Amino acid sequence: MEETQALLIGAPGAAGALGLGGLLLEARLKVLAALPTELRRDAARAEALFHVDEPRWFSRAEESPFLAELAAAASEERRISVEYGRRDEVIARTLDPLGLVLKAGVWYLAARGDGELRIFRVSRLVAVAVTDETFSRPADFDLVGFWNQAREEFETTRPRIDVTLRVGRADIDALRSAIDWSVRPSLDAGGVAAGDGRIELTLPFERLEYAYADLVQLGGTVEVLEPPELRERLQRTGRELTGLYQ
Repeated sequence: MEETQALLIGAPGAAGALGLGGLLLEARLKVLAALPTELRRDAARAEALFHVDEPRWFSRAEESPFLAELAAAASEERRISVEYGRRDEVIARTLDPLGLVLKAGVWYLAARGDGELRIFRVSRLVAVAVTDETFSRPADFDLVGFWNQAREEFETTRPRIDVTLRVGRADIDALRSAIDWSVRPSLDAGGVAAGDGRIELTLPFERLEYAYADLVQLGGTVEVLEPPELRERLQRTGRELTGLYQ
């Protein structure tokens, strides 16, 4: 059963994160051994010609230490108690884990809690305890369909404020670490080279205060061009700090 799961997952990085890396290799060897000689040669040639490197460029893998526990709980239909971190609080929940999704190098948990189906970013789970209590998986639940619907709703209904800024190439990693995960895909898409050697980017933040909180920690590393209210707020903070430390 576990070998089958590993083989269906396929991607070595994903299988390894779920604790199935060794089983994937074992299952793969069994499949290759069962192939006719000609197909084994084709498989070896494909392996020599093609390689899938799952993580994106310049992206750091997120810490998701509970993946194996979540996968086991979902497979065994066992309820979990979790603590989930948001920007400024930690929330305790009891969930029925229904499945895991790997999107652009980031793991998400589809789960039912308080009668609702929701998506949780695995890296934001600060504690997970698998209980002895079992649950019944909804007979009509389809992980792929649920994920696609949730993703579409998120992309179309999420509030957005565009922030245009300039940043030096050497400071891209610092900017990536400072901004929220939901903003990073726009950073990874690249920007336009400015005349002074920096890169000009437009990043979509959910709220002005979120943009301020993420960018103020970078000090003079980035220069915000638009919107003017964010630029003015950062200027005001800079003047206050200058006055304090004179």
